[in-house]
Amino acid sequence: MPARPSRAFTLIELLVVIAVIALLIGILLPALGSARRTAQGAVCMSNMRQIAIATAGYNNDHRERFPRTMLVDPDTGLPETIGWWELDSYQRALEAYMDTPTGGVDRGGRETSRSSVWFDPADPDRLEPAMWGSFSDNGLITGVPRRLSEIWSPSGVVYQTLREKQWSLVVDAPVPPTLPVDNPDDPFWASDFFDLCLDPWSESPDPSDPYHWSRGRAIPASNTDHPDRDEWDEEIDGRSPLIPGNALRYRGGQFYSFIDASVRLMPFEETYRRPGADMWSIRPWTPR
Repeated sequence: MPARPSRAFTLIELLVVIAVIALLIGILLPALGSARRTAQGAVCMSNMRQIAIATAGYNNDHRERFPRTMLVDPDTGLPETIGWWELDSYQRALEAYMDTPTGGVDRGGRETSRSSVWFDPADPDRLEPAMWGSFSDNGLITGVPRRLSEIWSPSGVVYQTLREKQWSLVVDAPVPPTLPVDNPDDPFWASDFFDLCLDPWSESPDPSDPYHWSRGRAIPASNTDHPDRDEWDEEIDGRSPLIPGNALRYRGGQFYSFIDASVRLMPFEETYRRPGADMWSIRPWTPR
């Protein structure tokens, strides 16, 4: 019996198969990307929660005090960014409560782990040289002298949120091509690149100013039409106008951790609606 000739694919059939495969890839890739971002979000929330829990441990051991990210200038009476040294001190203060290395670089200029709790795995700046972490504190808590008993609502006051991407651009502090690890006096180490907290207060040194840091009430953010509004919120993920086509890292808003160690995903506008209706002020505007 003669052998039957084999039948090869025609060009049309081959093109149809390729088209079907391309269609399936187009359908599956967004789903895979969404699943990956969801997993990254879960890690981010866990890391923020660990930092908040570590802070509670620090409170307990230091008479309700919070670790500091800034120092108050004795001449102006205003909180000032000290630079790498204060940031390093802050992270080391909490390190003992988390058993995790600090972010950024160590004293010898060696990069530390970028998978530690100080980083959001979806942070596009995570691998940048000297990058210290992915989260910014509420400066009304860690930027100034503060005790836990001064916080009127542990579940209603923001402790941390996601730092904006392209950080060196946002704070106008370029990272040198080669880190000046042999020169502690280099201006880079004292630059705003190492500003770990948001500054929701007035720059007025007058303590009677309603938004002076000592009053514990956040100055209106840029999303309001208040005449005293400030741009302090433009250092939060997705909010800087300096980044072309800026977009949120996570769909639905930014992650926010609170003093009670809870973490929520919400748009910034829910955290600051107007003066007296915000989650940044440590004291209420009206008696409760």
